[in-house]
Amino acid sequence: MMNSYQILKEIKQIVDKSKSFLITGQYNPDGDSIGAELALYKILSVAKRDQSGTLDPEVVIDVVNEELPPHRYRFLPNFQAVKSLEEVRGRRYEVGFIVDGGRDRTGKVLPLLEKCDYTVNIDHHKSRLASTDTISWIEPHVSSTCELVFEFIDHPDWKIPLTPDIATCIYAGMIYDTGSFQFSSTSPRTHRIAARLLEAGISAWKISEEVLLSKSYAALKLLTAVLSEVRRDPRGSILWSVITQKMLEETGATPQDEEGIINQYNFVEGCEAAILFKELGKNKIKVSLRSRGKIDMGAIAKTLNPGGGGHERAAGCTLEGSMEEVQERVLKAVEKALYGS
Repeated sequence: MMNSYQILKEIKQIVDKSKSFLITGQYNPDGDSIGAELALYKILSVAKRDQSGTLDPEVVIDVVNEELPPHRYRFLPNFQAVKSLEEVRGRRYEVGFIVDGGRDRTGKVLPLLEKCDYTVNIDHHKSRLASTDTISWIEPHVSSTCELVFEFIDHPDWKIPLTPDIATCIYAGMIYDTGSFQFSSTSPRTHRIAARLLEAGISAWKISEEVLLSKSYAALKLLTAVLSEVRRDPRGSILWSVITQKMLEETGATPQDEEGIINQYNFVEGCEAAILFKELGKNKIKVSLRSRGKIDMGAIAKTLNPGGGGHERAAGCTLEGSMEEVQERVLKAVEKALYGS
């Protein structure tokens, strides 16, 4: 198995001989996804400049996901590089980068990836489907995909300066996936990288506000509605709630406004597992799973649906059935993992 040094060397060889690049990831990008995508966009932009510092006009670098990123991330540098799927439909790229997820998580962008000459997957999720990418750089022990993307900076073949723009994107992703360095995935290396990013001149307080604290009034109303529906099992270790289509209509919230809601009750005293069920329509329910460490939610999500997965402490999947049927199925799986019965 190649180490990260060798992997980055091979990625550089592919980039050097190519001129068109697609950067994608999860169909609904979160903070780590969009942070990694935009940091990589800037890295490729620098790598494809000539000795005079001019970007070849024939070079194309597009960031595309099935869904546009939540509004709160518009403060990130180079956000204008993000394009809707409609804008790029029919285009062909030489290289496709998939960050913070496998190609099975890219949704309607997958046909564009399948036309690429090369695909490069950069991810840190443990629970994932096998893929056939040209290069797969997967390190589950790393706190975030943005932490992996940082390695481009120190590799001698890339020679990428750590600018405030790149540092801002990487920091945004790192604080999102570590809960501002609170989660167990945070390592000494994570903090060392964060220090480098601060030294690059980023506004850490502003990034934290935008990524972790900022929300719309509709999102606040949705949070209130969801918390009013929180339930727990008789032993008090499993808490769950719902987001229904009716709740979205009554609050005026959008699907993007649900981000982070589950963390509002995941840390209730005595809670070992938190679940959020969201109606998607057409008899489909999105299930978000959180663990305090006693059970592996990534494994549970994978058992419930082979297309699901994530980390031990944070995972998700989409299931077919009514809200009641899906709740019963998921709660039984979590109870069995937690209580052994």
